Amino acid sequence: MMGVLQQQEAGVMSGGDLNGGLGMTQMLLQQAMMINGMTLPVIAVAAGMWWRWQRAVVMSKSKLRGSSGFPLLGETMAYMSQMGSPLANFVDNKAKRYGKLFKTHLFFQPTVIAAEEEEVRMIVQKEGKLFDVNYPTSFANLLGPYNGLNIVGHMWKRMRRFIVANVLKPELLRERVNFIEDMVIEALSSWEGRTVFVEDEARALAFHVTALIVLNIHPGELNDKIKEDMYILIKGMFFLPIDLPWTAYGKGMRARERVVKTLTDYLESRPVKDDIYDKFIQTIREDSPEDTEEMLRGQGRDLLTGLLFAGHDTTAATMVFTVKYVGENPHVLAEIRKEHENVIKLKQPGERLTWEDCKAMSFTQDVITETLRLCNVSTTTFRKSLEDVHVGGKLVIPKGWMVLPYFRSVHYDPTFYPDPYKFNPWRYKEAGTKLPFFGFGGGARLCPGSELARTEICILLHHLVTKFDSWEFIGKDIPSFFPFPRLSKRLPIRVKPRQKTVK
Repeated sequence: MMGVLQQQEAGVMSGGDLNGGLGMTQMLLQQAMMINGMTLPVIAVAAGMWWRWQRAVVMSKSKLRGSSGFPLLGETMAYMSQMGSPLANFVDNKAKRYGKLFKTHLFFQPTVIAAEEEEVRMIVQKEGKLFDVNYPTSFANLLGPYNGLNIVGHMWKRMRRFIVANVLKPELLRERVNFIEDMVIEALSSWEGRTVFVEDEARALAFHVTALIVLNIHPGELNDKIKEDMYILIKGMFFLPIDLPWTAYGKGMRARERVVKTLTDYLESRPVKDDIYDKFIQTIREDSPEDTEEMLRGQGRDLLTGLLFAGHDTTAATMVFTVKYVGENPHVLAEIRKEHENVIKLKQPGERLTWEDCKAMSFTQDVITETLRLCNVSTTTFRKSLEDVHVGGKLVIPKGWMVLPYFRSVHYDPTFYPDPYKFNPWRYKEAGTKLPFFGFGGGARLCPGSELARTEICILLHHLVTKFDSWEFIGKDIPSFFPFPRLSKRLPIRVKPRQKTVK
């Protein structure tokens, strides 16, 4: 029997049976025709059925409530369109319906969103144990594969240690207060007698400070070139990674190419070489001698790009909303002015602000904290579960899922913050205990630049409230909170100079 079958097979394969060969060819052609006419719809239906079956299997184990939306895309578009709302947004609406730990499907991944303080804190504190970073593909593509948001393990720890030791340690902050103050004074010197768009001024100021720290370049043509491309790059990070010329992501990719070229040209021609870039390259070379020169340069460029992103956009957004909230609350303006005038009275003529002054102004620090709570520069962070995570003995966050701890829900929880939509810097002292706060993230990835950001905002407030009596808002701005806090008209104001100065 086997011999017969083998002979038949050999005959067909060798072309011995012409009719058999023609028959097989005809059959293949018919199959091809069927593929052309039917495969795409069949595959689409099959993929949808498979996706729903997979979802059902996982859901039966996790017991999480929620919805998944469309296959693959899920509820991404609804999330992106609704998250800008200051009130009932995507997460708020879902949490009311399904509870504060619920499932969805975002950025092509099954997702769990946590909006309860206990779960939020657990997620950020279990970095590297139960969860790891999982930022969307667009982040890695636009900031670079070696950026600090996407790398994990030893590479991330090495980068963080380097940044803390060479960029953000207190000794360096003390040295930088004077040039930050010089930039603030220069910026405010042109505010009188015109309509000022605070968002434009704040973004420029924060970028100039960051570029001077990171690249040692002063305001000018090169600075402006990098700044404008970084704005386009950052915008593209929060859109679907569709690389077409007219999409925000596609424009971001072209902007990244320009940023990389500009940085490469600058690094090759800069007069001073012993800087952050060179020190980081040397650190990697000593730690990972197997890395090629191309890898070293790539990691160095991505460090600079990541610092330019992290060091200015979030700080600028906080500056804008601080000016908004303080200007809208005259009693807050009066209290903060009193604190800053007291600092001036203790100084000799011409004596400048110090880092210690900024740290000691407790009400100003509470104003900054309250601004961060309300505007939520860091609304969430992206994580992935490394194993099945049991929550409350009943629910399971399945292994491999994207997990978003939603900080804004904690910041607006009346259990911790009574009258949560009110700007009230006094609440931190009145509470008598430390309130849950995620304005700079949390856990092992707590933002290492928080003190620099607070210092910049404190110095801006110091000169704003001592130089100007108040400021008038021009028109009505509509706030949006995704991907970063923004105001629809960029906060146009006209300042009123003070009639007398503090002696």
